[in-house]
Order: sequence, then C-alpha cells, then structure tokens
Amino acid sequence: MPSRREIVEKELGVRVPEQYAKFLENYGIYHATGIEVYGISDRLLSYDGSPCVIGVTQSWRRSGLPHRFIVVEDIGVEDLIVCLDTEDEKVYQISRVYGDCKIADSFDEWFEKEVLEYLRQKPPSKFAGARLELIYDPNEEE
Repeated sequence: MPSRREIVEKELGVRVPEQYAKFLENYGIYHATGIEVYGISDRLLSYDGSPCVIGVTQSWRRSGLPHRFIVVEDIGVEDLIVCLDTEDEKVYQISRVYGDCKIADSFDEWFEKEVLEYLRQKPPSKFAGARLELIYDPNEEE
C-alpha cells in the first residue's frame, strides 16, 4: 500500500517537502474550529474537494494555480488560499485579488505560527472534538 506522501506526489505530480510529508504520514488532515489544514486520510471516501489536498489543489490548478503549489488551507475570504511551494518549500498566501505573499519559510513554521498560535488564543470548545481528527505539533518529539 502506498504511503500518503506517495499518493499525493503521484496524483499531483510534485515532490512533497519533508515537513509536510511528516504531517501527512503522522496526522493526515487537521480539523479544529475555524481551521482546516488539507491533507489526506485513510478515512476519505474520495480525493475530490475539501479537505483532501489533492482535490482542492487540482481545482485551484484548473483556475490557474501554478503547478509547483499545493493548497494546504482555504481562508475563505477573497479567494485567499495558503499554499506550500514544493520547489522552495516556503508557504505563501495567494489571492487573485491581492496577489502572492510569502508568510513562512517552511510548513512547520507556518503551522506553529498560524494554526497552533490561533488555537492557543481560541481553544476549541469541548464540543469541537467531534471535528478534531488529528493534532499535529511540529515541535513534538516522535
């Protein structure tokens, strides 16, 4: 059975950076109130659409997203998406309205700064656990 990394690389035709590959293999997809980090999970019935990184990225590519990017989050405002550049391994916010802006030097930096910090400020309610599939902390020892 192929790994999650191998599936994403085959379906999207890119090399998945190591930090994101670690996220995929160990956690798959991240759901919490107000945040959804796209990936791939054994529980997905289809690769089409959210929260699967494959379907979301393919959809944005049909709208002109350069091939080297994979979509890791859709902010949901002004077509603003967060993408991982598979060539330089940096994370960018991309918008048809506002253009592109580098927001982190790596996936782990972005996850720590944007996702974990958000959760520290706004912890999920006790009822949010039903949507919380997996927790990823890039600083956690394996």
